[in-house]
Amino acid sequence: FLDATYSHFSNGNTKNPNLGINYPNIGLGVEYRFKPKQKPLGHLLFYTQKWRTDFAVYGSNKSLPIAPTKRFWAYGGHVLVSYRTGMLHAFTLGAEMYVDKSMRYGMDNHNIYGSQHIDDKFVGIMGGHEFLFNRCIFSQQLGVYVYKEVPEEFVNRIYHRWGFHYKLSKNWMVGLNLNANLQKAFLFDARLVYSIYK
Repeated sequence: FLDATYSHFSNGNTKNPNLGINYPNIGLGVEYRFKPKQKPLGHLLFYTQKWRTDFAVYGSNKSLPIAPTKRFWAYGGHVLVSYRTGMLHAFTLGAEMYVDKSMRYGMDNHNIYGSQHIDDKFVGIMGGHEFLFNRCIFSQQLGVYVYKEVPEEFVNRIYHRWGFHYKLSKNWMVGLNLNANLQKAFLFDARLVYSIYK
């Protein structure tokens, strides 16, 4: 088999300086099974419905390169609709809004933008995919900010989100999520999610 991956290691912008590293990988290998045997993936826990709607709140405590000793809160929420196409796959569409106080500090202390009272709110729409492994959900989403006043040189309009959620029950999940801007980690958050099904 042949595979290609892209790896990112950093502290998720929770502390600065954030000396992360990005690198591509290419792999070539051979797979051989001594005793081929089909094993069931297990039962789908908690729900059989194809539609799931999530309501989430999340928060993060982060750092900023221009003020590495200071800490700033970012917090917000999202609504996401997931459509399950099989035991392992689902596709998502969602919207989010959050406030990032590090951007408020950064803009207020900038020699060009300091007098412009730039808003620290972000509103984005996202689409993506989920891998469903019983209690665990691994997600990846591509998003675009439909509202942001922070200039492009600081935050790009297009961003990525990678997430992990763990189901506590049918309706409640907890999770971790990373918002990456271009090739840099921007916001690493913890979240609480309530789900309804149809």
